[in-house]
Amino acid sequence: MDLKKEILDFLKTKKDWDQVTQSYYIYVTLCKMFSYDCHFLFGSETEKKKIYNRKIDISNVDTFEIVCSSWCYIAKKLLKEIGIESEIKYDVLPHVYLIIDLNPYKIKMDPMKDGYDLTRIKIGSKSHGFNDLNHNMDFQEKIKKSADMIYKKYDIFADECVNILQQELKRYSQNKNFMTGKKFDNEVFIEKINIIINLINTTSLVKRFDDTDRYIDYLVIKLLSEWEKSKFHKYPFWNIENGTWDILNPIALEFFEKSSLCYKMSQQEEKYVIQQISYDEMNYYLDNYEGKIKGLYRGLTM
Repeated sequence: MDLKKEILDFLKTKKDWDQVTQSYYIYVTLCKMFSYDCHFLFGSETEKKKIYNRKIDISNVDTFEIVCSSWCYIAKKLLKEIGIESEIKYDVLPHVYLIIDLNPYKIKMDPMKDGYDLTRIKIGSKSHGFNDLNHNMDFQEKIKKSADMIYKKYDIFADECVNILQQELKRYSQNKNFMTGKKFDNEVFIEKINIIINLINTTSLVKRFDDTDRYIDYLVIKLLSEWEKSKFHKYPFWNIENGTWDILNPIALEFFEKSSLCYKMSQQEEKYVIQQISYDEMNYYLDNYEGKIKGLYRGLTM
């Protein structure tokens, strides 16, 4: 796709937008469009270097999984097209972010570390990685106004993910008491996991591995108790054959006085979904895929 033409043509129709709003539009658009490239985490050093140093042609974008360096490269090019100079800064290597000076603001654009906006923006949550390093008191109000111009509503700050979750809770808990007063209740735990599975399997907000993985984490934080979180196990596993990747998340639920349940988050057609699996299938992944915490999974599937 010609990302340069698409964004510039759109901004030409928004003559009343100042540079802060234009830069914020570029920021949220790139967060919605791109996802983190997990191959950078699991690949060889050669592949990691290739991914990190990738230069993407903004007039001919053919990949939508990137890392911090390529995100900054794309944003820098687009900002320059609208007359905004920017500088790529280094955090603890290899992480980088972008700085733009729009007096009186010195804006840091960091979608992959400060709140992880690559996923947050997709699921309708407030951005955390677009901040004023000069700490002007009016900056957040300024961004709210910019968001209102971009989205035609303030709902981007209402956390749509939480709204969806609340609706699901009402639907599922009509005849359930989710606040049982017990430290851990197997039935309640399973009901909550069913809510998360339903949200992941039916959502159109996220499709790629990293976004789906982080959306699950977000839902777990919002819905599960501390006891339940300690019994919910999810780690990435991967298999590489002849340059072809298969990445998935084996998931295990640990119960009291009850056999564990196993699931996997894997790609089905155009998106990742969660489905229950047998102990035999779980052990196949433990035997044939790379991944961590295999001992924990094996202990739960004996």
